[in-house]
Amino acid sequence: SELTYRNQCLILSGPSKSGKSTQTRLFCETYPKTMVINEDKPLIYIKDGQAYVVGSPWSGKHVINENISRKLNEIFFIEQSDKLDIIELTKKQKIKSIFRNIHRPGEESLVDKMMLLVEEIIDKTSIYQFNTVLSQESSKYLYQFLEEKNEN
Repeated sequence: SELTYRNQCLILSGPSKSGKSTQTRLFCETYPKTMVINEDKPLIYIKDGQAYVVGSPWSGKHVINENISRKLNEIFFIEQSDKLDIIELTKKQKIKSIFRNIHRPGEESLVDKMMLLVEEIIDKTSIYQFNTVLSQESSKYLYQFLEEKNEN
C-alpha cells in the first residue's frame, strides 16, 4: 500500500498475507489525514533525480487508488512479529526485498530499464524492515518513527 504522509509517500510492502492491508487500515484510522494512493500495485518513476509514486488502475481487493503523484520517501517491508521494530536494510537486503516485490518483465531491454530504476530507488529512498504487531500500536510506532526522522 502507498500512503501519503506530510504530502509525501511511504510504501508498505510485503508478501501476500503479511498484513499490508491491516497496517494500512490501522494507520489511516489512527491518522485520518493519511490518504491511500494505491492499495496494491503503484507505479514508480524517477523525475529530476527523485523517485515518485503515482496511483495506478491495478488495485487489490478493495480497489483503492488515487490519480495523484507524490515524492517517495520510505519503503517499509512488513514482517509480522511479537515485538515492534524498524530496522534500516543494508544495500544487499534492499535489493533482495525489492526483487521479491517488484514486477519483473521478460523482455531484456525492459529488464535493463527496470534495473536502472531499482538502482535509483535504492540510492534515493530510505528502505526498512518493519516488524509489526496486529494492533494500532504498529501505526503509532510507525508515525513516531516518521516524526522523529522528519525532525532530523
